[in-house]
Amino acid sequence: MNSVKETFSRTQTLAEITAKTKLGVRGQSQVNKGVNLAVTVLVVALMTAYLLPIAINELNAVDTSTWGDAEASLFGILGIFFVLAIVLYVVNMAME
Repeated sequence: MNSVKETFSRTQTLAEITAKTKLGVRGQSQVNKGVNLAVTVLVVALMTAYLLPIAINELNAVDTSTWGDAEASLFGILGIFFVLAIVLYVVNMAME
């Protein structure tokens, strides 16, 4: 009888340790995802702040005088699409 009690006690203790470890791993996993997201947002923000004005200036310097009206007007809003793409990328990263 004593061995059955000891076995049950050990099994229960092992189950508690396993449950605590799994909860700890899940919690750590969520923390890692949060840190990865924060680092990604920071890197994207820094790269965007540095590179986007350069790209927009180069796009504005393009000579569109020989283009048609439709192409020239569409090319004029290309900078907005760049900004929108970056924002959607960050939102997608946050949603994961």
